[in-house]
Amino acid sequence: MTEANIVAAAGGFGLVMLLVPIVRKACARWNLYDWPGPLKIHRQPIPRLGGIALTLAILGSAFLSANFSATGALPVFAALILFCTVGAVDDIYGLSVFVRLAAQGIGGALLWFGCGSLTAFGSRSIGLVASCVFVVAIVNSLNFLDGADGIASGVAGIIAIGYGVLAWPSSDRFALAIAWGLAGSCAGFLPFNLPAKIFLGDAGSTVVGACVAFLGLSFYRSPLSAGPRLLFPVMVAGLPLLDAALAIIRRVRGRASPLFGDRKHFYDLLLARGMSARSVALVCYGVTVLFVSIGSIAGRIEPAVFWLLASTGIGTLLIVAIRLGALRQGAPKTV
Repeated sequence: MTEANIVAAAGGFGLVMLLVPIVRKACARWNLYDWPGPLKIHRQPIPRLGGIALTLAILGSAFLSANFSATGALPVFAALILFCTVGAVDDIYGLSVFVRLAAQGIGGALLWFGCGSLTAFGSRSIGLVASCVFVVAIVNSLNFLDGADGIASGVAGIIAIGYGVLAWPSSDRFALAIAWGLAGSCAGFLPFNLPAKIFLGDAGSTVVGACVAFLGLSFYRSPLSAGPRLLFPVMVAGLPLLDAALAIIRRVRGRASPLFGDRKHFYDLLLARGMSARSVALVCYGVTVLFVSIGSIAGRIEPAVFWLLASTGIGTLLIVAIRLGALRQGAPKTV
Protein backbone atom coordinates (compact mmCIF):
# COMPACT_ATOMS: atom_id res chain seq x y z
CA MET A 1 0.00 0.00 0.00
CA THR A 2 1.17 3.51 -0.77
CA GLU A 3 0.96 6.36 1.71
CA ALA A 4 -2.12 7.74 -0.08
CA ASN A 5 -3.89 4.37 0.18
CA ILE A 6 -3.12 4.17 3.89
CA VAL A 7 -4.53 7.68 4.32
CA ALA A 8 -7.69 6.67 2.46
CA ALA A 9 -8.25 3.53 4.53
CA ALA A 10 -7.45 5.21 7.84
CA GLY A 11 -9.47 8.29 6.91
CA GLY A 12 -12.52 6.23 6.02
CA PHE A 13 -12.26 4.24 9.24
CA GLY A 14 -11.80 7.30 11.43
CA LEU A 15 -14.54 9.35 9.78
CA VAL A 16 -17.08 6.55 10.15
CA MET A 17 -16.21 6.09 13.82
CA LEU A 18 -16.72 9.82 14.30
CA LEU A 19 -19.89 10.23 12.22
CA VAL A 20 -21.95 7.15 13.11
CA PRO A 21 -22.64 8.24 16.72
CA ILE A 22 -23.76 11.64 15.41
CA VAL A 23 -26.12 10.02 12.90
CA ARG A 24 -27.49 7.68 15.59
CA LYS A 25 -28.32 10.65 17.81
CA ALA A 26 -29.98 12.44 14.90
CA CYS A 27 -32.08 9.35 14.11
CA ALA A 28 -33.14 9.14 17.77
CA ARG A 29 -34.04 12.81 17.85
CA TRP A 30 -36.18 12.66 14.69
CA ASN A 31 -37.50 9.13 15.25
CA LEU A 32 -35.88 7.76 12.09
CA TYR A 33 -35.96 4.05 12.85
CA ASP A 34 -36.31 0.84 10.92
CA TRP A 35 -39.33 -0.62 12.70
CA PRO A 36 -39.94 -4.36 13.14
CA GLY A 37 -42.27 -5.87 10.54
CA PRO A 38 -43.20 -9.03 8.60
CA LEU A 39 -40.01 -8.97 6.50
CA LYS A 40 -37.73 -7.82 9.33
CA ILE A 41 -35.56 -10.04 11.51
CA HIS A 42 -34.95 -7.46 14.24
CA ARG A 43 -37.40 -7.12 17.12
CA GLN A 44 -36.51 -3.62 18.27
CA PRO A 45 -36.51 -0.35 16.28
CA ILE A 46 -33.00 0.44 15.01
CA PRO A 47 -31.69 3.70 13.48
CA ARG A 48 -31.62 3.30 9.70
CA LEU A 49 -29.52 6.09 8.18
CA GLY A 50 -26.01 4.77 8.82
CA GLY A 51 -25.39 5.03 5.09
CA ILE A 52 -25.14 8.81 5.41
CA ALA A 53 -22.14 8.46 7.73
CA LEU A 54 -20.59 5.84 5.45
CA THR A 55 -21.05 7.98 2.33
CA LEU A 56 -19.50 11.06 3.94
CA ALA A 57 -16.57 8.94 5.11
CA ILE A 58 -15.95 7.49 1.64
CA LEU A 59 -16.14 10.90 -0.01
CA GLY A 60 -13.98 12.54 2.66
CA SER A 61 -11.28 9.87 2.59
CA ALA A 62 -11.11 9.89 -1.22
CA PHE A 63 -10.93 13.68 -1.36
CA LEU A 64 -8.16 13.90 1.24
CA SER A 65 -5.98 11.11 -0.11
CA ALA A 66 -6.19 11.23 -3.91
CA ASN A 67 -4.47 13.31 -6.54
CA PHE A 68 -7.10 13.39 -9.25
CA SER A 69 -8.64 15.54 -11.93
CA ALA A 70 -12.04 17.11 -11.42
CA THR A 71 -13.13 15.70 -14.79
CA GLY A 72 -13.21 12.17 -13.41
CA ALA A 73 -13.86 12.79 -9.73
CA LEU A 74 -16.79 15.21 -9.82
CA PRO A 75 -19.18 12.90 -11.73
CA VAL A 76 -18.33 10.06 -9.34
CA PHE A 77 -18.86 12.24 -6.27
CA ALA A 78 -22.14 13.44 -7.81
CA ALA A 79 -23.25 9.84 -8.42
CA LEU A 80 -22.50 8.77 -4.83
CA ILE A 81 -24.33 11.81 -3.44
CA LEU A 82 -27.29 11.01 -5.71
CA PHE A 83 -27.41 7.37 -4.57
CA CYS A 84 -27.19 8.41 -0.92
CA THR A 85 -29.84 11.13 -1.23
CA VAL A 86 -32.35 8.95 -3.10
CA GLY A 87 -31.66 6.08 -0.70
CA ALA A 88 -32.21 8.28 2.34
CA VAL A 89 -35.50 9.61 0.93
CA ASP A 90 -36.57 6.02 0.24
CA ASP A 91 -35.60 5.01 3.78
CA ILE A 92 -37.69 7.79 5.32
CA TYR A 93 -40.65 8.21 2.98
CA GLY A 94 -40.54 5.33 0.51
CA LEU A 95 -40.13 5.70 -3.25
CA SER A 96 -41.56 3.76 -6.17
CA VAL A 97 -39.45 1.18 -7.96
CA PHE A 98 -39.45 3.31 -11.12
CA VAL A 99 -38.05 6.36 -9.32
CA ARG A 100 -35.29 4.30 -7.74
CA LEU A 101 -34.38 2.61 -11.03
CA ALA A 102 -34.39 5.96 -12.85
CA ALA A 103 -32.03 7.42 -10.23
CA GLN A 104 -29.79 4.37 -10.51
CA GLY A 105 -29.68 4.79 -14.28
CA ILE A 106 -28.64 8.43 -13.91
CA GLY A 107 -26.06 7.43 -11.33
CA GLY A 108 -24.75 4.75 -13.68
CA ALA A 109 -24.36 7.34 -16.46
CA LEU A 110 -22.40 9.60 -14.10
CA LEU A 111 -20.09 6.74 -13.13
CA TRP A 112 -19.62 5.86 -16.81
CA PHE A 113 -18.63 9.45 -17.54
CA GLY A 114 -16.30 9.48 -14.53
CA CYS A 115 -14.58 6.38 -15.89
CA GLY A 116 -13.75 8.09 -19.16
CA SER A 117 -16.86 7.15 -21.16
CA LEU A 118 -16.08 3.48 -21.69
CA THR A 119 -16.83 1.97 -25.08
CA ALA A 120 -18.09 -1.49 -25.94
CA PHE A 121 -17.63 -3.03 -29.38
CA GLY A 122 -16.16 0.32 -30.41
CA SER A 123 -19.34 2.24 -29.51
CA ARG A 124 -19.75 4.79 -26.73
CA SER A 125 -23.53 4.34 -26.81
CA ILE A 126 -23.28 0.60 -26.24
CA GLY A 127 -20.65 1.30 -23.58
CA LEU A 128 -23.02 3.67 -21.80
CA VAL A 129 -25.93 1.21 -21.84
CA ALA A 130 -23.73 -1.70 -20.74
CA SER A 131 -22.20 0.40 -17.94
CA CYS A 132 -25.63 1.46 -16.65
CA VAL A 133 -26.88 -2.14 -16.67
CA PHE A 134 -23.73 -3.20 -14.81
CA VAL A 135 -24.17 -0.45 -12.21
CA VAL A 136 -27.87 -1.20 -11.65
CA ALA A 137 -27.11 -4.94 -11.27
CA ILE A 138 -24.32 -4.41 -8.74
CA VAL A 139 -26.20 -1.73 -6.77
CA ASN A 140 -29.34 -3.85 -6.40
CA SER A 141 -27.41 -7.02 -5.60
CA LEU A 142 -25.68 -5.27 -2.67
CA ASN A 143 -29.04 -3.82 -1.64
CA PHE A 144 -30.56 -7.33 -1.62
CA LEU A 145 -27.62 -8.54 0.46
CA ASP A 146 -28.26 -5.90 3.13
CA GLY A 147 -30.79 -7.95 5.08
CA ALA A 148 -28.78 -9.25 8.02
CA ASP A 149 -26.22 -7.75 10.37
CA GLY A 150 -22.83 -6.88 8.92
CA ILE A 151 -23.13 -8.71 5.60
CA ALA A 152 -23.36 -5.95 2.96
CA SER A 153 -20.71 -3.71 4.54
CA GLY A 154 -18.34 -6.61 5.24
CA VAL A 155 -18.67 -8.13 1.76
CA ALA A 156 -18.25 -4.72 0.08
CA GLY A 157 -15.15 -4.05 2.19
CA ILE A 158 -13.56 -7.34 1.16
CA ILE A 159 -14.33 -6.67 -2.51
CA ALA A 160 -12.76 -3.20 -2.18
CA ILE A 161 -9.59 -4.73 -0.72
CA GLY A 162 -9.50 -7.12 -3.67
CA TYR A 163 -9.54 -4.21 -6.10
CA GLY A 164 -6.98 -2.27 -4.05
CA VAL A 165 -4.52 -5.16 -3.93
CA LEU A 166 -4.96 -6.25 -7.55
CA ALA A 167 -4.70 -2.74 -8.99
CA TRP A 168 -1.58 -1.72 -7.02
CA PRO A 169 0.57 -0.10 -8.27
CA SER A 170 -1.78 1.81 -10.56
CA SER A 171 -1.82 5.24 -12.15
CA ASP A 172 -5.54 5.57 -11.31
CA ARG A 173 -5.11 7.16 -7.91
CA PHE A 174 -8.74 8.13 -7.63
CA ALA A 175 -10.03 4.56 -8.11
CA LEU A 176 -7.52 3.32 -5.52
CA ALA A 177 -8.64 6.06 -3.12
CA ILE A 178 -12.26 4.93 -3.51
CA ALA A 179 -11.24 1.28 -3.02
CA TRP A 180 -9.24 1.85 0.16
CA GLY A 181 -11.64 4.50 1.43
CA LEU A 182 -14.52 2.05 1.00
CA ALA A 183 -12.55 -0.71 2.72
CA GLY A 184 -11.69 1.51 5.69
CA SER A 185 -15.20 2.92 5.97
CA CYS A 186 -16.79 -0.54 5.92
CA ALA A 187 -14.32 -1.76 8.56
CA GLY A 188 -15.22 1.21 10.74
CA PHE A 189 -18.93 0.62 10.27
CA LEU A 190 -18.87 -3.07 11.21
CA PRO A 191 -18.60 -2.57 15.01
CA PHE A 192 -21.87 -0.61 14.81
CA ASN A 193 -23.53 -3.12 12.48
CA LEU A 194 -22.52 -6.54 13.86
CA PRO A 195 -24.60 -6.80 15.97
CA ALA A 196 -26.67 -3.96 14.54
CA LYS A 197 -26.90 -0.74 16.51
CA ILE A 198 -27.58 1.11 13.25
CA PHE A 199 -28.42 -0.02 9.72
CA LEU A 200 -26.91 1.05 6.42
CA GLY A 201 -30.37 1.57 4.96
CA ASP A 202 -30.80 2.08 1.23
CA ALA A 203 -28.73 5.25 1.63
CA GLY A 204 -25.74 3.04 2.46
CA SER A 205 -26.32 -0.22 0.61
CA THR A 206 -26.78 1.56 -2.73
CA VAL A 207 -23.68 3.69 -2.16
CA VAL A 208 -21.43 0.71 -1.37
CA GLY A 209 -22.92 -0.98 -4.43
CA ALA A 210 -22.18 2.10 -6.54
CA CYS A 211 -18.58 2.14 -5.26
CA VAL A 212 -18.12 -1.53 -6.14
CA ALA A 213 -19.63 -0.87 -9.59
CA PHE A 214 -17.34 2.13 -10.12
CA LEU A 215 -14.31 0.01 -9.23
CA GLY A 216 -15.46 -2.56 -11.78
CA LEU A 217 -15.82 0.06 -14.50
CA SER A 218 -12.41 1.51 -13.60
CA PHE A 219 -10.93 -1.98 -13.80
CA TYR A 220 -12.30 -2.44 -17.32
CA ARG A 221 -10.58 0.81 -18.28
CA SER A 222 -7.20 -0.44 -17.01
CA PRO A 223 -4.59 -2.58 -18.79
CA LEU A 224 -5.39 -5.41 -16.36
CA SER A 225 -8.72 -6.13 -18.07
CA ALA A 226 -7.60 -8.71 -20.58
CA GLY A 227 -8.16 -12.43 -21.04
CA PRO A 228 -9.64 -14.29 -18.05
CA ARG A 229 -9.26 -11.19 -15.89
CA LEU A 230 -12.26 -9.73 -17.71
CA LEU A 231 -14.31 -11.86 -15.32
CA PHE A 232 -12.76 -10.28 -12.20
CA PRO A 233 -15.48 -7.65 -11.48
CA VAL A 234 -18.19 -10.31 -11.80
CA MET A 235 -16.24 -12.92 -9.87
CA VAL A 236 -15.52 -10.76 -6.82
CA ALA A 237 -19.21 -9.82 -6.61
CA GLY A 238 -20.25 -13.44 -7.15
CA LEU A 239 -22.10 -13.83 -3.84
CA PRO A 240 -24.41 -10.79 -4.12
CA LEU A 241 -24.95 -11.29 -7.86
CA LEU A 242 -25.84 -14.97 -7.51
CA ASP A 243 -28.10 -14.28 -4.51
CA ALA A 244 -29.88 -11.53 -6.48
CA ALA A 245 -30.26 -13.75 -9.55
CA LEU A 246 -31.82 -16.55 -7.49
CA ALA A 247 -34.12 -14.03 -5.77
CA ILE A 248 -35.36 -12.71 -9.11
CA ILE A 249 -35.95 -16.21 -10.49
CA ARG A 250 -37.73 -17.25 -7.28
CA ARG A 251 -40.02 -14.22 -7.30
CA VAL A 252 -40.83 -14.46 -11.00
CA ARG A 253 -41.69 -18.16 -10.56
CA GLY A 254 -44.00 -17.12 -7.74
CA ARG A 255 -45.58 -14.46 -9.97
CA ALA A 256 -44.33 -11.65 -7.76
CA SER A 257 -42.37 -8.53 -8.63
CA PRO A 258 -38.63 -9.21 -8.88
CA LEU A 259 -38.10 -6.31 -6.47
CA PHE A 260 -40.72 -7.52 -3.97
CA GLY A 261 -38.95 -8.44 -0.73
CA ASP A 262 -38.93 -11.90 0.84
CA ARG A 263 -36.93 -13.84 3.42
CA LYS A 264 -35.41 -16.53 1.18
CA HIS A 265 -32.00 -15.01 0.56
CA PHE A 266 -28.86 -17.07 1.15
CA TYR A 267 -28.34 -15.53 4.59
CA ASP A 268 -32.00 -16.02 5.56
CA LEU A 269 -31.76 -19.72 4.81
CA LEU A 270 -28.68 -20.04 7.02
CA LEU A 271 -30.30 -18.06 9.84
CA ALA A 272 -33.40 -20.28 9.60
CA ARG A 273 -31.20 -23.30 10.25
CA GLY A 274 -30.07 -21.94 13.58
CA MET A 275 -26.84 -20.15 12.68
CA SER A 276 -26.09 -16.93 14.54
CA ALA A 277 -25.95 -13.62 12.68
CA ARG A 278 -22.20 -13.44 13.32
CA SER A 279 -21.64 -16.94 11.92
CA VAL A 280 -23.71 -16.18 8.82
CA ALA A 281 -21.71 -12.99 8.25
CA LEU A 282 -18.45 -14.95 8.56
CA VAL A 283 -19.68 -17.49 6.01
CA CYS A 284 -20.48 -14.67 3.58
CA TYR A 285 -17.05 -13.11 4.19
CA GLY A 286 -15.36 -16.46 3.57
CA VAL A 287 -17.21 -17.02 0.29
CA THR A 288 -16.29 -13.51 -0.85
CA VAL A 289 -12.62 -13.98 0.09
CA LEU A 290 -12.63 -17.20 -1.94
CA PHE A 291 -14.14 -15.50 -4.99
CA VAL A 292 -11.75 -12.54 -4.72
CA SER A 293 -8.82 -14.96 -4.48
CA ILE A 294 -9.93 -16.91 -7.54
CA GLY A 295 -10.46 -13.68 -9.51
CA SER A 296 -7.06 -12.36 -8.45
CA ILE A 297 -5.11 -15.29 -9.84
CA ALA A 298 -6.65 -14.96 -13.30
CA GLY A 299 -3.86 -14.16 -15.72
CA ARG A 300 -1.26 -15.76 -13.44
CA ILE A 301 -2.26 -19.37 -14.09
CA GLU A 302 -3.32 -21.38 -17.10
CA PRO A 303 -6.73 -20.19 -18.38
CA ALA A 304 -8.12 -23.73 -18.22
CA VAL A 305 -7.22 -23.99 -14.53
CA PHE A 306 -8.78 -20.59 -13.80
CA TRP A 307 -12.04 -21.46 -15.55
CA LEU A 308 -12.14 -24.75 -13.66
CA LEU A 309 -11.70 -22.97 -10.31
CA ALA A 310 -14.20 -20.24 -11.19
CA SER A 311 -16.89 -22.62 -12.41
CA THR A 312 -16.34 -24.92 -9.41
CA GLY A 313 -16.66 -22.05 -6.94
CA ILE A 314 -19.77 -20.55 -8.53
CA GLY A 315 -21.32 -23.97 -9.18
CA THR A 316 -20.78 -25.09 -5.58
CA LEU A 317 -22.39 -21.94 -4.19
CA LEU A 318 -25.30 -22.32 -6.61
CA ILE A 319 -25.90 -25.96 -5.63
CA VAL A 320 -25.70 -25.19 -1.90
CA ALA A 321 -28.12 -22.25 -2.24
CA ILE A 322 -30.63 -24.32 -4.23
CA ARG A 323 -30.40 -27.25 -1.79
CA LEU A 324 -31.02 -24.83 1.09
CA GLY A 325 -34.21 -23.74 -0.67
CA ALA A 326 -33.30 -20.55 -2.53
CA LEU A 327 -35.79 -21.32 -5.33
CA ARG A 328 -38.60 -22.66 -3.16
CA GLN A 329 -41.68 -20.59 -2.39
CA GLY A 330 -42.94 -19.90 1.12
CA ALA A 331 -41.15 -19.22 4.36
CA PRO A 332 -37.69 -20.72 4.87
CA LYS A 333 -37.57 -24.03 6.72
CA THR A 334 -36.48 -23.69 10.33
CA VAL A 335 -34.82 -26.21 12.61
